[in-house]
Amino acid sequence: MMVRSLVLLLLGLALAPDNTLEGQPQRTMVPEDIATVRLAGDVQLSPDGRVVAFVVQEAPRALRPGVSRRAGVWLIATDGAGTPRRVIVAATDSAADSFSPRWSPDGRSLALISNHEGAPHVYVLPADGNGPARRLTWASEGVDGYAWAPDGSAIAYTAEDPPSPERRTSAAPPSPDAKPRRALRSPVKLTGQSRAPAI
Repeated sequence: MMVRSLVLLLLGLALAPDNTLEGQPQRTMVPEDIATVRLAGDVQLSPDGRVVAFVVQEAPRALRPGVSRRAGVWLIATDGAGTPRRVIVAATDSAADSFSPRWSPDGRSLALISNHEGAPHVYVLPADGNGPARRLTWASEGVDGYAWAPDGSAIAYTAEDPPSPERRTSAAPPSPDAKPRRALRSPVKLTGQSRAPAI
């Protein structure tokens, strides 16, 4: 029952348009209407099963090439109590994207990728989504993806090294004064791209 309610709630949030159609005459749906729908995805259940983190892609402000949807990480309790709320990485992130939420193995922290400082980087914050977010990565071209170590002591991430197209994998302990260290150096060819194997 709880899972069904959660799915219905997420679908309702995702499918609710930014403007209401109440009081407007009914009309046939056109392709442009699809762009006004909010999309929900990348659902991540907390280790204790009490909270869901998910990504909502907002409808674009304009329907033209080069204008993309803005993405944000949201949290909601699985029991349906409260309302969904957006995770704020920094006061300056109102025009930025955040995505790829991942719970720490112990459930006390939530990591995500945000581009509010330019390139996309991994940030970690308390599991309730409140409090200051700490930036964990400093790759000049930003981060492509990441994963928690099973014991929560480190986060491994992939990033592109400029100017080479070679991809490398690094591990960064979540301590603010720890330095990232290179985990793997030799790339493996995958679908025409040079990538390091996943850890």
